Amino acid sequence: MEKESLSKFEKEKESNIDLLLVKVDFIADTEIDLWCSQKIAESKDMASWIKKMEDDDKLKQEDIDWALKNGMIAQNTKQAVWEYVHAKDIGRRVAIEKIRNEIEQKLKFIMRQSASMLEKYLPDWKPENLVINFTTNESANFCIDVKNITIDLNRLSENPNAINDVINGITHELFHAWMEIEKSDLSERELILRGIAGEGLAVFIGNQNLENHHTERGKNYEKYKIESMKLFEEFILTKEGDDMEKYEDAFKDMGHFYIVGNEIVNAVVQKVGIEKFRELLPKIKEDASALFKEYDKII
Repeated sequence: MEKESLSKFEKEKESNIDLLLVKVDFIADTEIDLWCSQKIAESKDMASWIKKMEDDDKLKQEDIDWALKNGMIAQNTKQAVWEYVHAKDIGRRVAIEKIRNEIEQKLKFIMRQSASMLEKYLPDWKPENLVINFTTNESANFCIDVKNITIDLNRLSENPNAINDVINGITHELFHAWMEIEKSDLSERELILRGIAGEGLAVFIGNQNLENHHTERGKNYEKYKIESMKLFEEFILTKEGDDMEKYEDAFKDMGHFYIVGNEIVNAVVQKVGIEKFRELLPKIKEDASALFKEYDKII
């Protein structure tokens, strides 16, 4: 049975993605202790914590309502939110160590699964000098900076589907690493278009569900998707030199332009099929406009 499965897998494989040279690092116990102690100190005083959160615009009434609705707090008050956060801070160290150890134990499986997902779409690839760092990161769950992929264990420690999300998240960031080329001459507008294409492709290849992501955060996804496409239509009418700040913000928290990119990618794949899509990817890597040209043929 195992041989049959392997044989079937080999037939279905379209390329060879070799991740053996990808280095994986894990945060040490001492670093976890230091980080967690700092978080406990930050939330120790209720009044100071509430003021800081309000100053940072992170304690809006809609956030409190969402926490109440999702059973995180029992009362619709800022004090209830503080009590929840401070109690969570106290238990962070054990939770982070637990998920770190689980990922370490399952690392070979995780990397095999990620390679398999990439092999469905990418040509042969053996990334070098890439580092995946499992640590604590305030800015994002998963992110990449040139050759360094950073994954936040703190958020993962609260995630019931952590291993599956690690597989999908690593696949997403590895795709970005494959997509990376030197394009110093791109304008701000062209960089945004490349970002839309890149994030849409990464979400698709990483098998990530944007609807779940935004619904879990209290958004009406269909309404949010309509807003996203309208923002894209507005962006398309811009010219070089126009203010791009609000369009750059559309990438935050897998936001509007992630949705736009993913909608475009799904439409193109549905129209051209997987084989043609695989042929398109190297062209899109070289010039993101190749994706939008295919999409223009559909609409």
